[in-house]
Amino acid sequence: IHPSIHPSLFLQLSLYSYTSRLLLRLLNFYFFCCIFLCCFMCFLFVRRPLMFTLFKKNFKD
Repeated sequence: IHPSIHPSLFLQLSLYSYTSRLLLRLLNFYFFCCIFLCCFMCFLFVRRPLMFTLFKKNFKD
């Protein structure tokens, strides 16, 4: 292998591995964010009627 070709190839490989790792991390982050948002929305939708009925009760009293 030529010494001029080898460093560039190594650099390319390292860059590729770095970007892939970064992408994986980003994907993981987005995935967890989506799950968290879904759970949060479900929680809100479940809680809202409860709070609404409680508020109505308090308002009537």
